[in-house]
Amino acid sequence: MKVMMGMCKEGWFQWIVSFGLIVLTILGGGGIPVRAQDDTAREVVIRTSLAEYDEETGLLSARGESTITWQDITMICPYLEVDTLKREAHSSGDIRVLWGGKTIVAEKLHFLGKENRATLEEVTGTGADMHLSAGLAAFDFTAEQVSLTGNPILRINDYEMRSDAIRYSFAAQYWEAAPVWLSRQDWEGRADRGMFREGSDSIELVGNARVEREGSLLQGEKITVFHATGRIRVEGDVEITIVD
Repeated sequence: MKVMMGMCKEGWFQWIVSFGLIVLTILGGGGIPVRAQDDTAREVVIRTSLAEYDEETGLLSARGESTITWQDITMICPYLEVDTLKREAHSSGDIRVLWGGKTIVAEKLHFLGKENRATLEEVTGTGADMHLSAGLAAFDFTAEQVSLTGNPILRINDYEMRSDAIRYSFAAQYWEAAPVWLSRQDWEGRADRGMFREGSDSIELVGNARVEREGSLLQGEKITVFHATGRIRVEGDVEITIVD
């Protein structure tokens, strides 16, 4: 392992400790892990093969493939530039995120140590029977959720979910959009909220829910769309308008 100037000085160790939830591990010769705290369920880990640190500027350059890991989420970056004074890290280029069976590609990454969150720009991703895209994906590791904004789209089988913001809970494995627009081929639906739990066979539209096809209209408090079969169930103050 190549250790650059200042790597072993007291100031460097103090910065590692003060970096909040981040763990910086410089690999090589078995690796030298330094932990910021014992809460491994919430900590973020940065790993790289070589890092150069400049004590005068507080900048650390991690050249070669570097990773940011939180639980089962791994963000793979072609490099990382870390500002130890601001407690921020940047990367750009071919950034890949491996997450719960999904593969996400992004063009830029900005990690904020103080806020314990990472934002990715120009995001596309695929998973089992689903596809997502957004101008911005904000991973909040403290709240354990990710928020998609910037014309976010979530496709589930043949259905396309749109909203101003689509949020995902890591713990519940649950997508939620408010308000929501849902479409499939020749019909469109909308509601106050739309929900989809990964692994389930349905998408729920709740609150002023309606589905329209060629002028005909289904309305109710809740509409359940079974995305595998195309079946639709309407509940609560149901109103049906049929146009010949």
